[in-house]
Amino acid sequence: MSNAPLTDLSNADAREKRLEALGTLAGKVAHDLNNLLAPLVVYPYMLLQDLDPDSSMRQPLLDMRDAALHAATVVQDLLTLSSLEPARSTATLINPLITHFVEGPTFQEIERRHPGVRLRLEIEKTAPLSVCLSPARLSQVLMNLLINAYEASTAPAEVVVRTARQTVRKPLPGYQTVPPGLYAVLEVADQGSGIAPEDLDHIFDPYFTRKERQLGRSGSGLGLAVVHGVVRDSKGFIHVRSQPNQGACFTLYLPWAEPPSAAEVVLKPPRGGSETILVVDDDPLQLDVVRHLLRSLGYKVVTARSGREAIELIQTVSVDLLLLDMVLEDEQFGGYVTYREVLKLNPRQPCVIISGYARTRQVDELISLGAASFLSKPFTAEALDQAIRAALCPA
Repeated sequence: MSNAPLTDLSNADAREKRLEALGTLAGKVAHDLNNLLAPLVVYPYMLLQDLDPDSSMRQPLLDMRDAALHAATVVQDLLTLSSLEPARSTATLINPLITHFVEGPTFQEIERRHPGVRLRLEIEKTAPLSVCLSPARLSQVLMNLLINAYEASTAPAEVVVRTARQTVRKPLPGYQTVPPGLYAVLEVADQGSGIAPEDLDHIFDPYFTRKERQLGRSGSGLGLAVVHGVVRDSKGFIHVRSQPNQGACFTLYLPWAEPPSAAEVVLKPPRGGSETILVVDDDPLQLDVVRHLLRSLGYKVVTARSGREAIELIQTVSVDLLLLDMVLEDEQFGGYVTYREVLKLNPRQPCVIISGYARTRQVDELISLGAASFLSKPFTAEALDQAIRAALCPA
């Protein structure tokens, strides 16, 4: 790991309160944006299914869908910032995820935008490195750290990604004091101009960025704030090292977890079905989008705009699966109460929970009661169909 001196930042408590307040606002904004993005993700997919391969409209539709999916990743960053409760997930192996990421299209696009900046991997090979973070959140962290490093670099330059297993035997001082324990360490270092001393106390603030002024590039200012939020939620710690004209180094100390027993499930093309699905959502646009998508996949669809209406329908209509929005207009009868009432009528009712907000403890409780899974809006046809098939035909 890097031997550059550590920078001890002050006012940590005030910074945490500032991030918490901004994160709460970000979560509310993200919910509304997710609902608006749904038709931009779903309808291009449906149109493409019936479009001639040589049609001049194919590429514009692909561009529309890809732009919406990119916007959804920004919204996911906002949701990460608003996740004030610790994230709960199974363990993920760091090294295979890094290998998969740097071979994928997201990293290829980062490299394309920064010719002359090359990546060097120094990966721990003697022991598995596993952390209690979902692959999606760990990928978010890696992506944002790499974007930050590449945009700070002027070619020719090198960005280094290191991983290691480290036992901290006594408190390790720095940006955050790392208590004793066993950690999986992820480090990303660049050879850029470094971080100005007056900016060090703000680098993890949402929307704080110097990229446009310093580099002539536009940055959203969310990347490092997301890294901070994910590391915080995983009970991990961050060190920041920077020297003028010698680059910056971000070292994450993530609590080591038992390695996972199976790899993450890969999404497959949707195969659809013929079952009847009750969709519960108080937003008429969302109901239309999901209804059209499900029908295009062959499912029969009935809809309800409230939990109370859903309870009435489920007593008169045979429903194979409940697709239930967690947040409904009637706060006294939202998704949480609705599903518990459904279980009184049918204790074995298959259900998939959806929401424009981040996953919460209430969602986890419903899953413990029998709900099959949780989907964040906007979801692709592949993700929705896989969740439905897994709920209807559990392994």
